Order: sequence, then C-alpha cells, then structure tokens
Amino acid sequence: MQKLAGVRPVLVAMVVLLTTACGGGEGEAAESRSVEDVLEEVGDLPVDERRARLIDLAEKEGSSMTVYTTTAGDINDEVSAAFTEDTGVQLLSYRADAEDVRTRILQESEAGRLTADVTWIGDSRLIPVRDAGLLAPYTSPHQADLVEGSVSEFWTINHYNMYVPAWNTDAVAPDEAPTSWEDLADPVWDNRMTLEASDFDWYWSVSNYLAEDLGRSEEEIDQYWADVVDGADFNSGHTSTRQLLIAGEYDLFASDFSNGVEAGKSDGAPVEWLPPLEPLFATPEAAAILNTSANPATSVLFMDWLISDGQDVLRELAYDVTRKDLLSFDADADLRFIDAERWFEVEADVIDEYSALAAS
Repeated sequence: MQKLAGVRPVLVAMVVLLTTACGGGEGEAAESRSVEDVLEEVGDLPVDERRARLIDLAEKEGSSMTVYTTTAGDINDEVSAAFTEDTGVQLLSYRADAEDVRTRILQESEAGRLTADVTWIGDSRLIPVRDAGLLAPYTSPHQADLVEGSVSEFWTINHYNMYVPAWNTDAVAPDEAPTSWEDLADPVWDNRMTLEASDFDWYWSVSNYLAEDLGRSEEEIDQYWADVVDGADFNSGHTSTRQLLIAGEYDLFASDFSNGVEAGKSDGAPVEWLPPLEPLFATPEAAAILNTSANPATSVLFMDWLISDGQDVLRELAYDVTRKDLLSFDADADLRFIDAERWFEVEADVIDEYSALAAS
C-alpha cells in the first residue's frame, strides 16, 4: 500500500480533485454526492447489486481513496492488494500511531484541507473526531453478520486484539491452567507469572468485571491486584513477553493476545490459551467514513468490503475478526469489547493506576 508519510496532504487533495474533474459530467455529479446520498441510493439493493453499484460509482469518483490508519504494514499491504483486486480501487494510506492519526485529522479539518476518506484506528480514538462532527453515519447489510457490539452509528469494528492468559504447556498441566480471572491472584503463580506493562485497558476491564459482575468492593479489588502482582514481573511488548513465556522464563502470561498465541502454536511453540477465560476482553479496531470524503461511494464500498470479504483477508493474517463465522472461539462465548465511551473518560487515570501498580 502506498504511504503518504512525507507527502503534503494538500497535494493529495489536489490529486483527488483532478481525478474527479477528469470524470466529466458524471464525475461532477459524484463530487457533490454525500455519504448519506450514497447510502440512500444503495440501501435497498441486494448485497451483490449494492457492490456492483458502488464499484460503478467508485469508478466515476476516480477509483482511489485515502485511509488514515494505525494498522500494521502487513495489514496495509494485504488489504490494499486484495481490495484493489476485488474492486479495482487503489488505496493510499497515511499510517501512524493513534494519537498522530487523530491529531492529523483534527488539524487538517481545522485548516480546511482534510484529505482522508476513511479512518481506521482504535474506536476510542474516534470519539474526538466524532465529537468534532467529522464522521458520517454508516449502515450496511453486512453489519448483521458481525458479533454483538461491533456496530455503532459512526464506526464499525472489524478486528480486535483479545486479551487472554497464556501458559507454557511444558510447565503448566491442563488441570493447573487458570479457569477464571480470579485464579490469577492464586499464590500458585508467585514467581511464575508475567504481565505486560502497557495493558491499561485490560487492567481496567478486569477491575470492572470484578466490581460489576462479581460485586467486589474497591478494597477487595485492590487486594486482588496486590495478590496478582505479588511475585510477578512486568515486561514490555506482547511479542517479546510471549517469547519469554515460550522460552520457559515464565509459566503464565496474564494478558497475552490470542492471535499471537495461535501463531506460536502454529509454529510448534508450547503455548496455549484454550479453553478461554470468560468474559473475553478485546480492544477493538474500527473504521469510519469522514463526512468530508471526496469519494463517498468509494468509502462506502471499502467499509462494506472490510466487514465482508476483507474479513477473510484479516483472518488469514491471524487477526481476530468480527464476522461471526470466522471467530477463533465459540460464538456463544462472552466477548466484551472495551467500551470506547467509558474508556475515553477514564484513560488517563487508569494509566496512572496501572503504572503505579507496575512500579510497586
């Protein structure tokens, strides 16, 4: 996928305008079409006819679009190639961390030169963009195929990182593996367990579960975490921490990512996370259309593709996706996406809390 890093956004906007202008009369009509107009036009069509119509409209718009994203390079490359093959549309991308993507969108909007058509980042990072009035509502028949909690008015979750305890099967017998989140506080894991130092939303999610589902008091939750970290080590990075687990430095990794464990298993590593602890906590990645998009039909086409055929591409890359028929676990399991609205309000305080716990 072509990267826009180092390219002035205003030049991208000029390219889009020139491409649209070259489309003649139909291109001029497409230029004035909004996302709402597109959704109204294709809303009642069967999915195959909807895609065909969107591809036709995308061709009139210039058959290219720009995504501002945090997704890793492998996703960008594979998604770009597959989407272009399926639809004929070229993807341009600006890739950075979530804060930089959000800041760029807000600053470009304020300067009147926002060039992104779609943004694809963690859903909590989309809240300021939504609150600035920059996101377009989006609906699709493909949303019915996704797990509960994937859909909101302005964005749709397409994949996620799912937190799971993982254990070294050479060191942990099947009947010793944890079966509940409460088991992490068992002294049996003293000097055998590691935690990841930046899993702030996981810490918050487990704490909320203890309080809201199990009725634990604040004092009981504080004691739980004191027991969890007693004798445990904190390390940075899920991949590097998993390697320590595989090497036998630790027997249990409290908050690994399930897709990483699966990749390790595929390579023959002695790691496991199944059967999973419930509830399953997941930090989501979502996509949304900017309401200033110069390519609204192309943007709707990409969003539709990302939650239909694009799910197969992401799954082949070992990412957990939201399409029900591609889940890596029982569809009846209690999967909980981290609540973007609540997390956005408490993030700074929770980071301070967990960082203090890690330093204790």
